[in-house]
Amino acid sequence: TRSIDPNGPIGSYTWDFGDGINSLGSKVSHAYTKAGTYYATLTVVGSGSGRCSKVSQVTSTIHVIEGPTAYFTMPERVSIGELVTIDPALSKPNGTVSSVRWNIGKDTTINSSALQQVQYRFNKSGTYEIELTINITSTTACSSATIMKKIIVNEPPVIGWKIPADAALGDQLVLDGSTSYDTDGIIAQFDWKVDGKKIGTTPIVTAANLSAGAHNVDLTITDNSLTSSQSVGKQATVRINSKPNPYFTLPELLYENEPITLKPEQQTDADGDALKFTWKVNGTAVLPDSVRFAAGRTIILLTADDGRNVRNSVDSVQKEFFVIAQPKLDIDHQNNWIVGTPLNANQIYSNGMINFVSNTTIDPVWIPTQSGKQSTIVAWTPNAKVIARSTFTITVWDSLAFTERPEPQTIVWNPSNPTIILRTPKVNRPDNAKVTYEWRKGKTSFGVGKVAEGLLNRGKNVFSVRAVDQEIQGAHPVEIEVIVNCE
Repeated sequence: TRSIDPNGPIGSYTWDFGDGINSLGSKVSHAYTKAGTYYATLTVVGSGSGRCSKVSQVTSTIHVIEGPTAYFTMPERVSIGELVTIDPALSKPNGTVSSVRWNIGKDTTINSSALQQVQYRFNKSGTYEIELTINITSTTACSSATIMKKIIVNEPPVIGWKIPADAALGDQLVLDGSTSYDTDGIIAQFDWKVDGKKIGTTPIVTAANLSAGAHNVDLTITDNSLTSSQSVGKQATVRINSKPNPYFTLPELLYENEPITLKPEQQTDADGDALKFTWKVNGTAVLPDSVRFAAGRTIILLTADDGRNVRNSVDSVQKEFFVIAQPKLDIDHQNNWIVGTPLNANQIYSNGMINFVSNTTIDPVWIPTQSGKQSTIVAWTPNAKVIARSTFTITVWDSLAFTERPEPQTIVWNPSNPTIILRTPKVNRPDNAKVTYEWRKGKTSFGVGKVAEGLLNRGKNVFSVRAVDQEIQGAHPVEIEVIVNCE
């Protein structure tokens, strides 16, 4: 743009950059793609005058210096704890290296004065950024180069399976590894083996026609990482049994001292072997002809033996029954009730055969109508007949209420200390009664207890305190306002 022609305007500008590239214009830009020495020539064509040429040229020498190039090689995926070699051999410093910096992940920096391999072990799985920065000694701006690559530290796949510890002879054995997973890839292969023989390559396989006895099950899963940790294995033992499988039934309801005959449902097992039976009730051997059970929890064990004297020749079945006996009527119960609250014997005793008895009336519900100590009769009444009875005593309370109503207060507004100590009015409960108090201003709760500190605004302040009985059945909360005027 500083070219001039005293005779008139310049007609054209032609640039030859010496690398085979030309350009037109008074001001241009050009980037050389290779290092070296180039001769750049500018040719201008002016207006011309008389015998003077209207073409003028000027040439400049340009030295293009190649800056450093950073590059390194490493595996794309590695295993946890594997020693990883990171090799910068393909980097081109194009000058004297002044410093080399490696940033590995977010927490590790390795500095050196030369380009050389570094080795590192990753202790956790995940994707990590590795950055190499090379600095050379140079008077130009092309003195530094940086490259960043990512490496994946493989998390080994995890086997999740459902393998039964035992399976009946003749049943199809289902081996389910479908809950296996890989957090940073996919499971590419399942390999199932039973007793060393390959039986399938899908998440769920079945094995049939297994003989009785123990069988070894092996599962190996492989992810898609191509690392040393891509495969994991797991083993289990499954036992295939042919057993007597005894069974018996008893009436749904059993009562204390009722005679019962114990009898198995079958006399032979699936193999056709005659079975020998023994019975135990609560751990004691009994004869099955006539058994009388004591009240309460009863465990009956039936054991069958097919006489072959092998591992699964003896098999047993155990059942638990509850023999109905007289229930305990004198129990701990809720002692405090609000007057008029219904008491339900079924809920108190969890027994549908217990009721309240008054004169000739049997009713599961009793409603106390007076406060103070109150008593009634509670009885066990299967089939609507009183079998056992006991006195049932409770303390009956009037509903919770405030016994005093606070008068509105008027105080001087103090903006430097806009608070007040509030105290609950008295309620119709003794001082040791468990009553909780909650203070509110509008919809905002700001304190609990008999004393609270309230925040004041200028003008009328309406506080409310809500009282709740904690140990009295049938209680309902009660609320009262406390008004404070700030003038």
